[in-house]
Amino acid sequence: DSLNTIIDIKMGDTAPYAQLDAVYTHILSMGVGKIGNYCDIKLIFQALMFLYNEECGRIHNIALFLGMSKSQLLLHLADLHSIVFVPKSDEEHIHFFHASFSDFLIDSARSKCFH
Repeated sequence: DSLNTIIDIKMGDTAPYAQLDAVYTHILSMGVGKIGNYCDIKLIFQALMFLYNEECGRIHNIALFLGMSKSQLLLHLADLHSIVFVPKSDEEHIHFFHASFSDFLIDSARSKCFH
């Protein structure tokens, strides 16, 4: 069902990353829509970009850095597993599946309301 929704996204823009940006925007809209608070998710994404390494990127360490519980962190990322790897154990680190997602977030012209 989600895949069909992504496939059906209408592409009106011809910018180089327009299709990818439309997919990222759709995924974020769906994930944020259920939580209703993009501010916390944005902080999590910023922490993932800033603290990207094996030790700091662990669930416990990201939650501690952001002053939230591990369960709060996992709740915020629950519907974003298509763009963010969330490990089942604290031995692995949380990370974006693709470097293009960081590029999307950094560029306000591309990420618009998610910048």
